[in-house]
Amino acid sequence: MNKSDVTLVYIHKHALFPVNYAAEHAARARYRVVVIGEAEWNFRGCETYSRTDYDDGCEDFRATYIHMGPNAPDYEAFCFERWFILRNFMREHDLRNVIYVDSDALVYDGIEAIADIADGGFLDTPYINYFNSVEHLDLITSEIEKTFSDPDAHAAEVGTGRTGIRYYSDMLLFPQLARKFPDQVRKWERDMETHGFDRNINLVGDFESHSDTRSGVKDVRLQGAVPVGRTGDGTEQSFRFLHFQGFSKPLMQFYLLPPLDGYSGNWWPDPVKDEVVVAYENLKEAR
Repeated sequence: MNKSDVTLVYIHKHALFPVNYAAEHAARARYRVVVIGEAEWNFRGCETYSRTDYDDGCEDFRATYIHMGPNAPDYEAFCFERWFILRNFMREHDLRNVIYVDSDALVYDGIEAIADIADGGFLDTPYINYFNSVEHLDLITSEIEKTFSDPDAHAAEVGTGRTGIRYYSDMLLFPQLARKFPDQVRKWERDMETHGFDRNINLVGDFESHSDTRSGVKDVRLQGAVPVGRTGDGTEQSFRFLHFQGFSKPLMQFYLLPPLDGYSGNWWPDPVKDEVVVAYENLKEAR
């Protein structure tokens, strides 16, 4: 699979940040980039489409949606709706070889290797995935509809959070799909970093950290246009994908392809979580 064979798709709504940086960064890496979001968006080097033109099935889903999670209901519901939108977009445009990327992630040269890892199926991660056929999205949306039509009948798929309240999100949906359809969904989340795909920059694991604790942030630095981290035994690991989940989004600015003043937007949130503040100061000093 070559770079020219794939299409990177981002689906986002309302807020410009951080999808403006993520999408334009990918376009600078010379990938074909599609952003499905607000009608007025016009990102540099990207094809932009209105999400409301591809929301068939979303209204029916919202009628059955039961909020089960700590995040805002509108946010959590949209995490499911995006799979209907992607299904509709792929079908209408007869699109194959799609790499779906979350808006809080950055991709680098070689991201198309995910197609070989998927090996004809798709993967158990919602924040980065590969789909070579719209039939994969049919399977995903069908499972969403079944689960919410009768969550009691799907209690095994619905987890229980630390509060003791039922919890369900698409972070549980994809592992659920891997268990139920192992011939179509590949389990890789636990070892994705060995392939150069960062699961979450907030999960240090075996890597060196910006702080003295293992609850810090991976110490990953750009070497030219390649992010590189180092494990505790000194082994270097280059990355094709970095995931800035949660409070780590302010760190994305240190990993963008230059020039930094050429992106659509000039706003970044201040770091607030202690371990992110430490990483922010280290990366700022090293810039």
